[in-house]
Amino acid sequence: MSYKYLHSIEDLPQISPEEKAELRKVTDKFAFLSNEYYLSLVDFDDPNDPIRRIIIPHTDELSN
Repeated sequence: MSYKYLHSIEDLPQISPEEKAELRKVTDKFAFLSNEYYLSLVDFDDPNDPIRRIIIPHTDELSN
C-alpha cells in the first residue's frame, strides 16, 4: 500500500486558515512532511492530541 505524502500544511483541510497563518512562521523555517496514514490518526479536534503534537508543527518550536 502506498500513501500520499503532504509537504504543506496548506493541504490540510482540518486546520483553520487562522492556524495555518500562525504555522507558516514555523514551516517557513522548518520543513513539514507527513503521509496520509499518520494524518488519519490525528484527532484534529484535540489540540493536545499526542500524534498531532508530533506531526503538526507548533509555534513553540521557534522558542530558544
